[in-house]
Amino acid sequence: MIIDSHAHFIPPSLLAAIEDRASEFASLSLAHDDTGSFGFSFAGGKPTRPASKMLSDTKGRIDWMDANKIDLQVIGGWL
Repeated sequence: MIIDSHAHFIPPSLLAAIEDRASEFASLSLAHDDTGSFGFSFAGGKPTRPASKMLSDTKGRIDWMDANKIDLQVIGGWL
């Protein structure tokens, strides 16, 4: 069994909540680029480095894991 012991994940529901309830997250903004990557800005500061779409793409992640023969991932948050 192959286990990736260092993986990150951002739930799509978190990204949706940030966008759908933007007024509740006044000091946080989310920007997407044309590749599907995204970044965060806090309190009008510089955006974080772009986060890969795979950080929130569950199907894409599973397909990638299958292609690389990875059985499980130990997942932590990202930021």
